[in-house]
Amino acid sequence: MIISKKYFSNKQINRKIQMSLLSLFAFSIPLLTKLSTIILIVLAIYSLFCKKNNNFKRLPFLLFPILYILTIIFVLFSKNIDLSLLEQRASFIAFPIIFWALKIEHHEYMRILKLFVLGCVTAILICFIYAFYNSFSIVNGYIFFQPVVNEEFSFFYSVVRDGNYFFSDFFSIFHQTTYFSIYLNTAIAIILSYSLWKKHKLYLLYLILFLIGIFQLSSKAGIFTIMIISLFFIFTNIQNILSRLILVIIIIITGVFTIVNNPRGKIMVDEFFDYGISFEPSERYGFALRLMSWNSAIEILKKHPFLGVSIGDVQNELNKVYTEKGYKTPLEKRFNAHNQFLQFYLEYGLIGLISTLLILYFIVNINKHKNNDRKLNVSIFLILFFNFFYESMINRYSGISYILFFYYLIDCRYYNNKEIE
Repeated sequence: MIISKKYFSNKQINRKIQMSLLSLFAFSIPLLTKLSTIILIVLAIYSLFCKKNNNFKRLPFLLFPILYILTIIFVLFSKNIDLSLLEQRASFIAFPIIFWALKIEHHEYMRILKLFVLGCVTAILICFIYAFYNSFSIVNGYIFFQPVVNEEFSFFYSVVRDGNYFFSDFFSIFHQTTYFSIYLNTAIAIILSYSLWKKHKLYLLYLILFLIGIFQLSSKAGIFTIMIISLFFIFTNIQNILSRLILVIIIIITGVFTIVNNPRGKIMVDEFFDYGISFEPSERYGFALRLMSWNSAIEILKKHPFLGVSIGDVQNELNKVYTEKGYKTPLEKRFNAHNQFLQFYLEYGLIGLISTLLILYFIVNINKHKNNDRKLNVSIFLILFFNFFYESMINRYSGISYILFFYYLIDCRYYNNKEIE
């Protein structure tokens, strides 16, 4: 016991272990979720025994622990008591514990960001290797390249219906495509925010690799997100109005060209011009499914505008509306609201909606100085704000780990600097 106390009182040893684990976690986020989960648990448990800072006294730091307390209360008072929800959102407590015991210097902060970028590079290279491995076969001494999963499909149709090893779900072997594209967009934002390509030309190759990867993931939200990030950096870094205008036009043309030439994007554009924003309840693919989820969530909120329907009952209530409206696919796949604003509103009532807005507010306003850190903060805000309209990100570990990691990393980085200054 004496040895244990002496060990945990050694600040230098604790710091090295904590920063090593946090760096490893940053690298693992784009890769295996099981690995990152194990690292997160070990880091949280270890941090319990380390000396804490004063961060817990501030609302930005307390926001997620408060939400976790509300989660416990709402789950226990739900008609459908689902304790697995407490396990799913245990990160609301784990990350505050970790960063409560951390002080991060600038060089450590940059190392963590670079390791996240390297994790994205590693993940996408493995996806390429896996795609090539599955596409090549040897029959009677002849080598065949067949990237289409179902040979009855054409190459184009296989991409549209997620049946090609080089596109969409078959390509993204670690995460759902939307979340992987969020990681890649964040890695791009890190490289651009700190002009890393000026320090090492290898980062230019990373940028190209990430852009190709986003195209192959076929995530429409991912493509729109990179357009938004590009526009942000154009207006941030370029002062000449004519140069801005030319680059904006180039970005818009490139974005439209990319969407139209991506098979899934082309289908979306064609459907929009043919049917507008209307949809048939029997539709099984495309943007119509999100419209069904949003429509159902809004119908529920009309009846419960203040308190929502409690976190444990949200899915059952959505399923009831899906049944009433004949939305077969959302019912079969038990779709959530597919919108973080609506999802938290359903789960926690107005408190949930306000909490969602506070998450975005704290990320973008925690550091108002015009420096590289600020650029990254705004980039992450833009990524989250846009994707919150398309995904219930806090309903998946891929989303929870990403949001809380960068939320507390940004918070910890700023307030450490504030104390030093």
